[in-house]
This record gives sequence, structure tokens and C-alpha cells, in this order.
Amino acid sequence: MKKFLKLVPVVLIALALAACGESTDEPNTTNNMLDTNENGSEAGEIGNETETGNEEHGEPSNGNDDYFEYDSPRTPVTGILSNAERDFTEILVALNVGWSPELEKLIWDEVVAGEEKASMIHELLTTMNATEVLAPTHLESQQADSLFRITVTTAAGVQEVVYSVWDGGFFYRFTGTYGVHGDPGFVIGSSTELHALLTYILF
Repeated sequence: MKKFLKLVPVVLIALALAACGESTDEPNTTNNMLDTNENGSEAGEIGNETETGNEEHGEPSNGNDDYFEYDSPRTPVTGILSNAERDFTEILVALNVGWSPELEKLIWDEVVAGEEKASMIHELLTTMNATEVLAPTHLESQQADSLFRITVTTAAGVQEVVYSVWDGGFFYRFTGTYGVHGDPGFVIGSSTELHALLTYILF
């Protein structure tokens, strides 16, 4: 009887050790759910590059409608006017002189460009390298106040308005199209020569 009582603790310890050894060989299913892929992000994560979805063109992946790439489709174009062949009758150039609290709008100091200067402006507007962004995301939209404004009136009476980005020689025109967040599309190009010409005319 005494020998039996001495064997009981030994058997219990052996069974406990055997159980511990078996549990270490079993897969940890909780940790496996958080395994990382080659990119270091958690497997199964929404927006993960390994999931399906046309992320290159800004389409949401995995049904996540709030996911969009910041860069929308862009097309290289020449010039920022909608039709470079139209004959113009007048070009107005204007300088942003500030905000009017009374009128609740920007105030522009506007002058008519002379024939020679107008021809130079039109030439630069129609030949500069530009990019067309028809459906910008909200982060790409043109929202800042402009330094210069150019209004081109054609022989048919159509007006096209071009704005400048405040810093540098970038100019853009709205296209009448809209992006997924309701922001207006635009064509944007750069010309330090045009920026210098407008500075000469207006300052």
C-alpha cells in the first residue's frame, strides 16, 4: 500500500509532463491569424497588396469604398487651352489683390493685354507642356487662391479662364469634369516665361 501511494505522485507528474509536451507541438491558431506576409503587413488586412483590387487606378480593394489612391489618371497634353486653334479677340490679365470681406470674394486688378503681349501669352498657353487630370481626388484638387488670372475671349465669344498657382510658374484651367469626391478636373502646366511676362505686365 505504501509503494502504491509513492507511485501515485510519480504517475501524476509524468502525465503532466506528457501533456505539456503535446501542447507545445500543437499550432497556435491565434498567432497564425496574425502572420505577416512578405511586405510585413498582417495577412487578411483590408487594403493589403496581396488582396484583389485595381489599386493602380484608384479602385477600392476588398469592397472598401473609402480606399482610393491619391494619384488619379493623368494624360500628358500640349497647352492648357481647350482649343489652341481658336482665334482670340481679347486677353485680360489680372492680379489677385486680396479678399474683400464686404463683397465676400477676391478682388482682381485687371488690365487688357496689348496685341503683342496678348499674342505672346496665347502662344505660351497653347504650347506649354501640361497634364490633364479629369477626375482628381480631394487631395489633388486645386483649392488655393491664385496670384494671376488670364481670361481668353475667342472670336466666337467663348471665354476660357486660366489661373496660376501662387508660387512658381504653374498655370491651370478647370475642365468641367469632376472626381470621385466632387472636385473639379483641371489641366495644369508650367511656364516660367509666362509667369515673368505677367509679372512684367501687372507689377
